[in-house]
Amino acid sequence: MARRIDSLNVYLQGWIGYYCRCQTPSVVKALDSWIRRRLRAVYWAQWKTHKQRLRQLQRLGLTGYQAGWLSGRPWGPTRISGLNWLGWALPTSHFDQLGLIRLSSRLKTSS
Repeated sequence: MARRIDSLNVYLQGWIGYYCRCQTPSVVKALDSWIRRRLRAVYWAQWKTHKQRLRQLQRLGLTGYQAGWLSGRPWGPTRISGLNWLGWALPTSHFDQLGLIRLSSRLKTSS
């Protein structure tokens, strides 16, 4: 995941450097949220089995019931990544610790 975030940061820095003047910062904030949601989906796909998902979710701080309910869903990674419990297990601060940049913090709003 660290290599993935490093290469993503390079791309995002170039992107925000080009589009740094924006009249709609809400669009950039929504893009920030979408990127983190997709990274949660990548985590979910990496944890291939029910047992591994259960173990990882409990390690990240979910209760046994929450982890069991979430890991037992038959839905795909994209749908799972939008659920609150996975957002609690992998909050924005988790991605900040991994070094993922926030586009909204580098945005220059034009008036």
